[in-house]
Amino acid sequence: MPLAKCRVAFLLPDFSAGGSERVLLQLAAHLTPPYQPALIVLRDRGPLRSLVPDGMPVVDLGSDRLRTSVLGLRRALMEMKPQIVVSSMGYMNLMAAAVLRTLPLQTGLVLREANTPASTLAALPAWLPARMAYRLLYQRADLVLCNAEHVRSALTGLGVEAARIAHLPNPVNERAIRAQAEFTATGDSEPPHVIAVGRLVRQKGFDRLIDGIAAAQGVPFTVTIIGEGPERADLEQRVLHAELRQTIRLAGYSDSPWRSMAASAGLVMTSRWEGFPNVALEALACGRPVFALAEVPGLAELRERAGADWVRLYPDMAALLDGLGRHCATGAAMPRALGPSRLPHIYRDDAVCLEFRRQLDGIMRNRRDLFGPA
Repeated sequence: MPLAKCRVAFLLPDFSAGGSERVLLQLAAHLTPPYQPALIVLRDRGPLRSLVPDGMPVVDLGSDRLRTSVLGLRRALMEMKPQIVVSSMGYMNLMAAAVLRTLPLQTGLVLREANTPASTLAALPAWLPARMAYRLLYQRADLVLCNAEHVRSALTGLGVEAARIAHLPNPVNERAIRAQAEFTATGDSEPPHVIAVGRLVRQKGFDRLIDGIAAAQGVPFTVTIIGEGPERADLEQRVLHAELRQTIRLAGYSDSPWRSMAASAGLVMTSRWEGFPNVALEALACGRPVFALAEVPGLAELRERAGADWVRLYPDMAALLDGLGRHCATGAAMPRALGPSRLPHIYRDDAVCLEFRRQLDGIMRNRRDLFGPA
């Protein structure tokens, strides 16, 4: 049945510089007719606002809190009457599913689980029966997307039907990243340096990176941490107290850290948890290796696809720093120019967005009730 249009509402908290926000904006930007994407945000602000394509509608609910945005979301959905709603992040997904249950709309629902469900459960109020909410509300979804196998397993462990779950990798715009990552080495005799990228929050584990370097009492490289967030003051104090100002630099947020990444010895990751980290994919697109703690399960999947030389996993901080030190002692540690991409094809944005389009097409075929005359 040919369709003149299919309105798809993408739900985001705001345009913060997070991987989940970036992924949803890429998926929305790549949709073509009959799909008509629009954005509904709690707050119309953030550094990724510039990624919204010209002409794409943005509905601002004007709320700083999830619980105060429920009525605004109900009104926005009733006015827009989308055929499909797409949400990402566990807490936003629960709200979207709960609100749609109260509306007299025939609306398809796609929920993307961007992080580990355990992290969402830990962050929700203690009075909320969160596990039950996952089991009941996720059954409202036509499709639940996960970006890694360990996320799929966690969802089924919470009672989400396996038949509703599909794998959709995180998309990476390899062409745009590499265009901004071009560089030529200056020849300066500086020590090797590594890059860490992410919001300055506990999840990313930058505190234990700093503490680990302090405990090592000297490493043969410097570290630049690119990102901003609420833990900046604490991290600055740790660097100061450990007398590491010549070794560790907090560079602040950058909307294009890829030139620095491409010119580095590699990316270091010390996250406590992740769904599937975009920054590791971006490092591979820049041709740089990833050095990470093995406790992030999604990185093991990436290592299988990219190779153990390009995704190096370590059991603890001491082993990670030792591995980084040995790498930085080699001639290959500091590139002279942008090297070839090591990003597996499955994560390239054209492939991922084509798969997302196919998944929406499947909902259209299975839910004829959603689509009346244009």
